[in-house]
Amino acid sequence: MSAKIFLFTGEESYLLSNEIKRWKTLFAAKYGHDNIKEYASSNFSLADISNDLFGSGLFSEKKLIVMYGIPDDTFAPHKIPAGITSELAILMEKKRENINPDNIVIFVSYTPDKRKKLYKFLTAHVSKHQEFKKMKGKTLLKFVLQEAESLLSEETARFLIERVGTDTQRLIKELDKLRTYCWVHTIAQPDTSLIAEIVYGDVESDTFALLDVIYKDKKASLWLIDRMREGGTNWNQVIGTMMWGVRILVLYIDCLKRKVSSKAIPKEIGVHPFVIMKHSKHYEILLQKEQQMSFALQQLLDLDFHIKSGKLPSSVFWLQLKKIILTLH
Repeated sequence: MSAKIFLFTGEESYLLSNEIKRWKTLFAAKYGHDNIKEYASSNFSLADISNDLFGSGLFSEKKLIVMYGIPDDTFAPHKIPAGITSELAILMEKKRENINPDNIVIFVSYTPDKRKKLYKFLTAHVSKHQEFKKMKGKTLLKFVLQEAESLLSEETARFLIERVGTDTQRLIKELDKLRTYCWVHTIAQPDTSLIAEIVYGDVESDTFALLDVIYKDKKASLWLIDRMREGGTNWNQVIGTMMWGVRILVLYIDCLKRKVSSKAIPKEIGVHPFVIMKHSKHYEILLQKEQQMSFALQQLLDLDFHIKSGKLPSSVFWLQLKKIILTLH
């Protein structure tokens, strides 16, 4: 195999994503963005992939091909159907020597099934297998202190990790929020009470992440619900935030229909502009789902009432929440 082929695995998604970004930036600077091909569960086509991998000729161009979910990722948002990965394994075995030598191919699998044929094949034939192991303990603390630079002491860095959890993507997001707040308010170093006020904890972060995707990504929504359920999250901590968030979306859709100016919307609804900004790029989807969103809000209110009044056991919450999400798709 003369093409450069890499396998990136591991649950440390922040470092893994940054490495992919680095490759894409370097490649685009030399060969252009149009020659970067990315395939994930939403657009995974064996025909297109085969054409990119093996296509050659007088006018063929160098490509960077990134395949997410391969080999056999068990991470739900990246999961590719087993039948497709089996076909890809056969294709790679038969034609591995025919991969265009000008191509750079990166396979990305957070939690690969190591029993599968494709994983064994790739680990034996790739140019390099780079594993991004999840950081914890002193390694994670060191990482947070480095990212925070002079903003946090060891004590406040430990508190941030305790408050937010060990997910580095989430830690960076909350750290950026904290850094911005401190810059605006001319605060050199926040204390633990300020951190507790500004950043979101595990439950809040997952719930807000769910609100960000409920109307546009069914697969990610269901995965987040399972993540909270499996983590032992208290249903009552989730439903309050969900009712608040869906109500905001219903009010935002109403403002869009009434053609309220974008600057006036946050004040009319009573939220920070950042809350609206996150959804503004998807306003067309929201307008199309006006009735479904209103129905979802009513279902959440009914579910909350029925559980708290004893008409339904709390054990049904997660299943009922999934059913509500499915009405939006």
